[in-house]
Amino acid sequence: MIKTFNQLTQRLEPPLLSIVTVTHNDSEGLRQTLESIFTQRRGLNRTQVVVVNASPGGPSTQLTNQFLRRRDTVIAEPDEGIYDGMNKGWRSSSGRFVQFLNSGDTFFDNSSPGVITDALTSHPGARWAIGRAMHQFGGAKAPSEMHTIPHVWWRHAMGIDGHCHQSTRFSRELLEVMDGYDETVGFVADFDLILRCGLVGPPVEIDSIVVKYEGGGLSLNRREEIPEFLRAVRAKRLGLSDEALEIEWQLMPEHQRKIIEDQSRGN
Repeated sequence: MIKTFNQLTQRLEPPLLSIVTVTHNDSEGLRQTLESIFTQRRGLNRTQVVVVNASPGGPSTQLTNQFLRRRDTVIAEPDEGIYDGMNKGWRSSSGRFVQFLNSGDTFFDNSSPGVITDALTSHPGARWAIGRAMHQFGGAKAPSEMHTIPHVWWRHAMGIDGHCHQSTRFSRELLEVMDGYDETVGFVADFDLILRCGLVGPPVEIDSIVVKYEGGGLSLNRREEIPEFLRAVRAKRLGLSDEALEIEWQLMPEHQRKIIEDQSRGN
Protein backbone atom coordinates (compact mmCIF):
# COMPACT_ATOMS: atom_id res chain seq x y z
CA MET A 1 0.00 0.00 0.00
CA ILE A 2 1.32 3.46 -0.92
CA LYS A 3 1.22 5.82 2.05
CA THR A 4 0.33 9.46 1.53
CA PHE A 5 2.67 12.29 2.48
CA ASN A 6 0.38 13.24 5.38
CA GLN A 7 0.45 9.69 6.73
CA LEU A 8 4.24 9.61 6.61
CA THR A 9 4.70 13.01 8.27
CA GLN A 10 2.14 12.12 10.95
CA ARG A 11 4.23 9.08 11.85
CA LEU A 12 7.34 11.25 12.14
CA GLU A 13 5.66 13.93 14.24
CA PRO A 14 6.87 13.85 17.86
CA PRO A 15 4.30 12.96 20.54
CA LEU A 16 2.44 15.68 22.37
CA LEU A 17 2.88 14.04 25.79
CA SER A 18 5.63 11.79 27.18
CA ILE A 19 4.60 9.78 30.23
CA VAL A 20 7.60 8.93 32.40
CA THR A 21 7.26 5.98 34.79
CA VAL A 22 10.00 5.28 37.33
CA THR A 23 10.01 1.88 39.03
CA HIS A 24 12.22 -0.02 41.46
CA ASN A 25 11.38 -3.52 42.73
CA ASP A 26 7.66 -2.89 42.23
CA SER A 27 6.44 -5.05 39.38
CA GLU A 28 2.83 -5.03 40.63
CA GLY A 29 2.79 -1.24 40.81
CA LEU A 30 4.35 -1.08 37.34
CA ARG A 31 1.65 -3.41 36.02
CA GLN A 32 -1.09 -1.18 37.44
CA THR A 33 0.47 1.92 35.87
CA LEU A 34 1.05 0.38 32.44
CA GLU A 35 -2.44 -1.15 32.35
CA SER A 36 -3.86 2.26 33.23
CA ILE A 37 -1.95 3.87 30.36
CA PHE A 38 -2.56 1.27 27.67
CA THR A 39 -6.28 0.71 28.29
CA GLN A 40 -7.10 4.33 27.45
CA ARG A 41 -9.77 5.03 24.85
CA ARG A 42 -8.52 8.42 23.63
CA GLY A 43 -5.28 10.37 23.58
CA LEU A 44 -2.98 7.33 23.67
CA ASN A 45 -1.90 7.81 20.04
CA ARG A 46 -0.45 11.21 20.99
CA THR A 47 1.70 9.86 23.80
CA GLN A 48 5.08 8.26 24.32
CA VAL A 49 5.87 6.12 27.38
CA VAL A 50 9.31 6.14 28.99
CA VAL A 51 9.92 3.51 31.68
CA VAL A 52 12.95 3.96 33.92
CA ASN A 53 13.50 0.55 35.49
CA ALA A 54 16.08 0.68 38.28
CA SER A 55 15.77 -3.07 38.94
CA PRO A 56 15.76 -4.66 35.48
CA GLY A 57 15.14 -8.33 34.94
CA GLY A 58 12.33 -10.63 35.98
CA PRO A 59 8.68 -9.48 36.02
CA SER A 60 9.39 -5.79 35.38
CA THR A 61 11.25 -6.54 32.14
CA GLN A 62 8.49 -8.92 31.08
CA LEU A 63 5.94 -6.14 31.64
CA THR A 64 7.83 -3.58 29.53
CA ASN A 65 8.21 -6.16 26.76
CA GLN A 66 4.49 -6.89 26.95
CA PHE A 67 3.13 -3.34 26.97
CA LEU A 68 5.54 -0.94 25.30
CA ARG A 69 5.35 0.00 21.62
CA ARG A 70 8.12 0.83 19.16
CA ARG A 71 7.81 4.56 19.90
CA ASP A 72 8.26 3.96 23.65
CA THR A 73 11.54 3.81 25.57
CA VAL A 74 12.99 1.70 28.39
CA ILE A 75 15.97 2.76 30.50
CA ALA A 76 17.05 -0.36 32.40
CA GLU A 77 19.80 0.52 34.83
CA PRO A 78 20.24 1.40 38.52
CA ASP A 79 19.65 5.00 39.54
CA GLU A 80 20.62 7.20 42.48
CA GLY A 81 17.06 7.62 43.68
CA ILE A 82 13.62 8.52 42.36
CA TYR A 83 14.50 12.03 41.18
CA ASP A 84 17.62 10.80 39.40
CA GLY A 85 15.36 8.31 37.63
CA MET A 86 12.80 10.99 36.77
CA ASN A 87 15.53 13.23 35.35
CA LYS A 88 16.81 10.34 33.22
CA GLY A 89 13.26 9.78 32.00
CA TRP A 90 12.43 13.28 30.81
CA ARG A 91 15.84 13.73 29.23
CA SER A 92 15.19 10.60 27.15
CA SER A 93 11.68 11.67 26.16
CA SER A 94 10.60 13.25 22.88
CA GLY A 95 7.20 14.77 23.74
CA ARG A 96 6.43 18.48 23.88
CA PHE A 97 5.15 17.94 27.41
CA VAL A 98 6.19 15.50 30.13
CA GLN A 99 4.06 13.87 32.81
CA PHE A 100 5.46 11.72 35.62
CA LEU A 101 3.25 8.77 36.49
CA ASN A 102 5.38 6.52 38.64
CA SER A 103 4.97 2.87 39.51
CA GLY A 104 1.62 2.44 41.30
CA ASP A 105 0.14 5.75 40.07
CA THR A 106 -2.67 5.57 37.51
CA PHE A 107 -4.89 7.73 35.35
CA PHE A 108 -8.22 8.48 37.00
CA ASP A 109 -10.31 6.88 34.25
CA ASN A 110 -10.25 5.97 30.56
CA SER A 111 -10.92 9.54 29.44
CA SER A 112 -8.02 11.14 31.33
CA PRO A 113 -5.31 11.22 28.61
CA GLY A 114 -7.81 12.68 26.15
CA VAL A 115 -8.76 15.39 28.65
CA ILE A 116 -5.07 16.18 29.16
CA THR A 117 -4.09 16.26 25.48
CA ASP A 118 -7.17 18.37 24.64
CA ALA A 119 -6.14 20.93 27.27
CA LEU A 120 -2.53 21.05 26.07
CA THR A 121 -3.61 21.37 22.43
CA SER A 122 -5.97 24.24 23.24
CA HIS A 123 -3.13 26.13 25.00
CA PRO A 124 -0.24 25.87 22.51
CA GLY A 125 1.89 28.39 24.40
CA ALA A 126 1.54 26.65 27.78
CA ARG A 127 4.73 26.10 29.77
CA TRP A 128 3.10 23.83 32.35
CA ALA A 129 -0.31 22.59 33.43
CA ILE A 130 -1.93 21.23 36.58
CA GLY A 131 -5.00 19.00 36.87
CA ARG A 132 -6.87 17.61 39.83
CA ALA A 133 -5.69 14.46 41.62
CA MET A 134 -7.14 11.79 43.89
CA HIS A 135 -4.79 10.88 46.76
CA GLN A 136 -4.88 7.15 47.55
CA PHE A 137 -2.75 7.45 50.76
CA GLY A 138 -1.03 4.16 49.95
CA GLY A 139 -4.23 2.38 50.96
CA ALA A 140 -3.89 3.56 54.58
CA LYS A 141 -7.18 5.46 54.54
CA ALA A 142 -10.02 6.45 52.24
CA PRO A 143 -8.97 8.34 49.07
CA SER A 144 -9.65 12.05 48.87
CA GLU A 145 -9.04 14.81 46.35
CA MET A 146 -5.89 16.90 46.73
CA HIS A 147 -6.20 20.70 46.65
CA THR A 148 -4.05 21.24 43.56
CA ILE A 149 -6.19 23.84 41.76
CA PRO A 150 -6.72 26.69 41.69
CA HIS A 151 -2.94 26.98 41.89
CA VAL A 152 -2.03 29.93 44.11
CA TRP A 153 1.74 30.27 44.12
CA TRP A 154 2.20 31.66 47.63
CA ARG A 155 -0.03 28.95 49.13
CA HIS A 156 2.13 26.33 47.43
CA ALA A 157 5.34 28.08 48.53
CA MET A 158 4.17 28.11 52.15
CA GLY A 159 3.20 24.43 52.05
CA ILE A 160 -0.49 25.17 52.64
CA ASP A 161 -1.79 23.57 49.44
CA GLY A 162 -0.75 20.11 48.37
CA HIS A 163 1.49 19.50 45.39
CA CYS A 164 1.58 16.46 43.18
CA HIS A 165 3.93 15.86 40.26
CA GLN A 166 1.53 13.18 39.00
CA SER A 167 -1.12 15.82 38.26
CA THR A 168 1.40 18.21 36.66
CA ARG A 169 2.61 18.39 33.05
CA PHE A 170 5.78 20.32 32.24
CA SER A 171 6.83 21.48 28.80
CA ARG A 172 10.13 19.94 27.81
CA GLU A 173 11.41 23.46 27.15
CA LEU A 174 10.65 24.47 30.74
CA LEU A 175 12.30 21.33 32.16
CA GLU A 176 15.42 22.09 30.15
CA VAL A 177 15.56 25.66 31.44
CA MET A 178 14.98 24.46 35.02
CA ASP A 179 17.40 21.53 34.55
CA GLY A 180 14.69 19.23 35.88
CA TYR A 181 14.58 18.08 39.48
CA ASP A 182 17.23 19.33 41.91
CA GLU A 183 18.31 16.15 43.69
CA THR A 184 20.21 18.13 46.35
CA VAL A 185 16.97 19.24 48.08
CA GLY A 186 16.03 15.67 48.99
CA PHE A 187 12.57 14.19 48.90
CA VAL A 188 10.83 17.57 48.39
CA ALA A 189 12.32 18.05 44.90
CA ASP A 190 8.80 17.98 43.41
CA PHE A 191 7.75 20.86 45.70
CA ASP A 192 10.90 22.73 44.65
CA LEU A 193 10.34 22.28 40.91
CA ILE A 194 6.71 23.42 41.09
CA LEU A 195 7.79 26.44 43.18
CA ARG A 196 10.34 27.41 40.51
CA CYS A 197 7.86 26.91 37.69
CA GLY A 198 5.40 29.17 39.50
CA LEU A 199 7.99 31.95 39.45
CA VAL A 200 7.99 31.72 35.64
CA GLY A 201 4.23 32.01 35.36
CA PRO A 202 0.90 30.41 36.29
CA PRO A 203 -0.03 26.98 34.94
CA VAL A 204 -2.87 26.04 32.68
CA GLU A 205 -5.48 24.52 34.98
CA ILE A 206 -7.30 21.32 33.95
CA ASP A 207 -10.52 21.26 35.95
CA SER A 208 -10.89 17.47 36.02
CA ILE A 209 -9.53 14.71 38.22
CA VAL A 210 -7.00 13.09 35.88
CA VAL A 211 -4.79 10.91 38.09
CA LYS A 212 -4.85 8.67 41.13
CA TYR A 213 -1.75 9.40 43.20
CA GLU A 214 -0.73 6.26 45.09
CA GLY A 215 0.87 8.11 48.02
CA GLY A 216 2.87 6.50 50.79
CA GLY A 217 6.64 6.34 50.43
CA LEU A 218 9.02 8.96 51.80
CA SER A 219 6.43 11.74 51.94
CA LEU A 220 4.44 9.61 54.39
CA ASN A 221 7.27 7.93 56.29
CA ARG A 222 9.17 11.20 56.84
CA ARG A 223 6.24 13.62 56.98
CA GLU A 224 7.41 15.21 60.24
CA GLU A 225 10.52 16.47 58.43
CA ILE A 226 8.60 18.11 55.59
CA PRO A 227 8.19 21.64 57.09
CA GLU A 228 11.94 22.02 57.61
CA PHE A 229 12.71 20.72 54.13
CA LEU A 230 10.22 23.18 52.63
CA ARG A 231 11.73 26.05 54.58
CA ALA A 232 15.18 25.07 53.30
CA VAL A 233 13.87 25.20 49.72
CA ARG A 234 12.34 28.64 50.31
CA ALA A 235 15.66 29.84 51.74
CA LYS A 236 17.53 28.52 48.70
CA ARG A 237 15.17 29.81 46.03
CA LEU A 238 14.07 33.09 47.60
CA GLY A 239 17.32 34.05 49.31
CA LEU A 240 15.90 33.97 52.84
CA SER A 241 18.21 33.92 55.85
CA ASP A 242 17.57 31.74 58.93
CA GLU A 243 16.41 34.84 60.76
CA ALA A 244 13.99 35.74 57.97
CA LEU A 245 12.62 32.19 57.98
CA GLU A 246 12.01 32.34 61.72
CA ILE A 247 10.25 35.70 61.36
CA GLU A 248 8.22 34.24 58.50
CA TRP A 249 7.05 31.41 60.76
CA GLN A 250 6.25 33.67 63.72
CA LEU A 251 4.30 36.16 61.59
CA MET A 252 2.29 33.48 59.83
CA PRO A 253 -1.35 33.45 61.01
CA GLU A 254 -1.97 30.70 63.55
CA HIS A 255 -4.51 28.88 61.35
CA GLN A 256 -1.95 28.66 58.53
CA ARG A 257 0.71 27.27 60.89
CA LYS A 258 -1.83 24.70 62.06
CA ILE A 259 -2.56 23.65 58.45
CA ILE A 260 1.15 23.12 57.79
CA GLU A 261 1.70 21.27 61.08
CA ASP A 262 -1.37 19.05 60.48
CA GLN A 263 -0.22 18.33 56.94
CA SER A 264 3.20 17.30 58.21
CA ARG A 265 1.52 14.86 60.60
CA GLY A 266 -0.66 13.48 57.80
CA ASN A 267 -3.95 14.73 59.31
